[in-house]
Amino acid sequence: MWLQYPQPFNLLFLLFATLNTAYNLVVTTTHSTLVARVGENVTLDCSFSPKTYSGLMIQWNLLSPSPKSAYNFFENHSSLEYQDDQYKSRTQVNESMFFEGNATLILRDIGIMDEGTYQCYIRTTGDYGEVTLELKVAAPYTEPEVTCQADCTIYHTDRQINLVCTSEGGYPEAEVEWTFLNGTPIITPDQSNHTRDGQGLFQMKSTIQLEEDVSHSILCVLKNPLINQNTNVRTTCCTSLSPRMDYPGKLEMKRKRDGLIASLVVFIFTTLTILALLQWC
Repeated sequence: MWLQYPQPFNLLFLLFATLNTAYNLVVTTTHSTLVARVGENVTLDCSFSPKTYSGLMIQWNLLSPSPKSAYNFFENHSSLEYQDDQYKSRTQVNESMFFEGNATLILRDIGIMDEGTYQCYIRTTGDYGEVTLELKVAAPYTEPEVTCQADCTIYHTDRQINLVCTSEGGYPEAEVEWTFLNGTPIITPDQSNHTRDGQGLFQMKSTIQLEEDVSHSILCVLKNPLINQNTNVRTTCCTSLSPRMDYPGKLEMKRKRDGLIASLVVFIFTTLTILALLQWC
């Protein structure tokens, strides 16, 4: 026998059932954070369940650093009307996969401007859901180069030299470290700066000042952790112009040079004195 309930109770039951079944659309992504290299393609995956095509609307949006529309699908077809110019002719979606609950977006030819937080928003008849994922962009730096700013033809016992390490074409800002050959960090103030080119890539320059005695045995180490780049270059300062000498050798050379100068002065003075005496005679 069917139980009969008063009409107000039936209305409350219907409302409760509606609330209980609404917002059941589940939207997920495989990777909450992705890293893509400049110039490559990246796949932003998004799935929804239950699989339904009724009143389906799909949006891919860049939320930050500034909101932009990357892709829109509603009323059974994609719409380019609201797509931001940044994404025109660069997005690819397999719309036949919507029946399988797959709303994955492929973004081609990645650039620095594509970095940020993306939202996959799904709406169906009476339900909706969303998921966000972070896209990080990276570019490898060129092999670092080290130059020496010093007069390599003159020896001084306390000479200071500037070592300059440069690299370019990378993103984001590189981590730069000066170390001895055994990997021990050099504890000395350095001046490092990054400047951007027209594509948003960085040019890096790091400068340190050291004693000439240690300038031949240190490394400039450059790291880009996002893509596991770790490269280094050893300094080659002054070796092509003069042989490297240790401190005692430099001191002995200085003594010999001073002695030669003193002997030359005595010789000139003696010669001038003899010439003067000859003129008086």
